[in-house]
Order: sequence, then structure tokens, then C-alpha cells
Amino acid sequence: MWRQSSNKWLLWKTVKKMEHFAVNGTGYIMAAINFDAQLESYRLESILYKWDESSESLVEVQRIMTDGATFCKHVQYGNQHYVFIANEYKEIEIVGDEMVGTYLKDSDLYWFTAGRLQKVESFATQSPTSVEEFAVGSMQYIVVGNRFDGVNSKVKSNV
Repeated sequence: MWRQSSNKWLLWKTVKKMEHFAVNGTGYIMAAINFDAQLESYRLESILYKWDESSESLVEVQRIMTDGATFCKHVQYGNQHYVFIANEYKEIEIVGDEMVGTYLKDSDLYWFTAGRLQKVESFATQSPTSVEEFAVGSMQYIVVGNRFDGVNSKVKSNV
């Protein structure tokens, strides 16, 4: 995700997290794309890739619209696979040269089915920086570490 300009290589898309997971022996990578400096936008498509054995390369499977994706996490419950994508920033408008937006943005849980991701639930988050899964007895949970609400850096995290 580089482009060449005036003999300089410039990073124009920021990938905040790449998560590898396997389903039935096939490898996948989810890329959480946060910001595009060329477009000056957080409203981007994060990308799911699949490893193609025959070409020994990653093949794009699906694009998912995200708002400043900061983290993605694969979670497996029994035979079911899920990917949680944490969104950081939602653009609202451009005022002059300033982008105006909000850090209160839903993050989404996707079910991996038939080789694709299907959104099953959304959660209110505030500029999340980390997502982890944990179990208590037979119950499994996802915790989202929130970072910033636009004013304060002391915000509650979500379980």
C-alpha cells in the first residue's frame, strides 16, 4: 500500500492491525485499515484476504466499510468463527480544512460463513485500541479497550 511520488515512497494507507486465522485449513488475514493520507479519510474499506495455495499469494476475498479501523480480532467458539473489527473515528463533515467527527463509533462483530464475513452485531465503542477474548467457566467474552471520547482519555471499556 505504497505509492511513489517525486522519487519518494509514501505510505498512503495506515493498516493498524492484521489478524491471521485459519478455517478448515485455509489461512485468512483481516487487515484493519485506519486512515488514507491520499484521500484524507478514515471512511475506508478494511480487507479480508485468503491464502491461495496454488499461486502462493494472498487473494482479496471481501471489503468491509469501516470508520478508522484500529483493531481486528478472530474469535472461535466451537466450530464457529467470528471477527471483531474495532472502529476508531467517524467523519461527520469537513469545516474549512478541518475534519470534524466523533470518537463514539460502533464496532462490529462478523460471523465467518461460506468464506465471507457477515455482520451479526454492533457495539458502541470510543476509539478502541485493543480487543481480547476470555472465558469464565463455559462463557466466552470479548473485551474492548476504549481509549478516548474526544475530550477525555479515561473512558470505560466494554465487555
